[in-house]
Amino acid sequence: MSKIISRRQNDLLTLDKAKRSKKIKQQLGICAHVDLLRFEDGIAIVSLESPCVMRFSPAEKGEGEDVDVLLSPGSLILMSGEARYRWKHEINRKQIGFQVWEGEEIDQKRRISITLRKLCPS
Repeated sequence: MSKIISRRQNDLLTLDKAKRSKKIKQQLGICAHVDLLRFEDGIAIVSLESPCVMRFSPAEKGEGEDVDVLLSPGSLILMSGEARYRWKHEINRKQIGFQVWEGEEIDQKRRISITLRKLCPS
C-alpha cells in the first residue's frame, strides 16, 4: 500500500507499507523499475522496521551484473545520476515474506519505507 502523506509545491513524500501475513495470497515486494521521469534527479528512501534485500540491476541488458543490498531497519538509500537512471531496483519475494541473505532466511515482518522525491515542474 502506498499513501501520499505530504504534497507541497513539487515535493512528494510517500509512505509504503508491506506486511507479512499468511492470509495474503499475492506476492509482496516491488517489481523491478526505474522511477518515473516525472520526478527530478535525486530520490531518498528510508527503510524501517523489517530487513529486506533490494536488488539493483542494469536498466539495459548486458550492461553489468545484479547487485543485492541488505536493507537493515533504518537504512537510507540515495539514488541520483547513473544510480537513478541506469539501474532498476526491486524487492523480490518469490514466497510471501521470504528472502535469503548470505544463505540465511531473513525474519521479515512489516516493513515501512519512506520515499522522498520531487516532481518536475509542469
